[in-house]
Amino acid sequence: MNYYGQVVEVDGHGRILIPPTLRESAQMKGEVDVQGQLTYLEVWNHAQFLEQLNRNPITAEDEKELDLLGI
Repeated sequence: MNYYGQVVEVDGHGRILIPPTLRESAQMKGEVDVQGQLTYLEVWNHAQFLEQLNRNPITAEDEKELDLLGI
């Protein structure tokens, strides 16, 4: 459970409005990255997402595991 996680509704156009508290806590200004998880979406500040990728790059072992999963 994430302290800032909230359930939101999809509008008639298929959009979601990210509540101000979440936008502020995630520093969502400008570009964002959206990742689909099994039952939820993760929305990241673009610069922070790139920093995370650089700190934790995908390894050959990760690629092997993804291949075994058919991904």
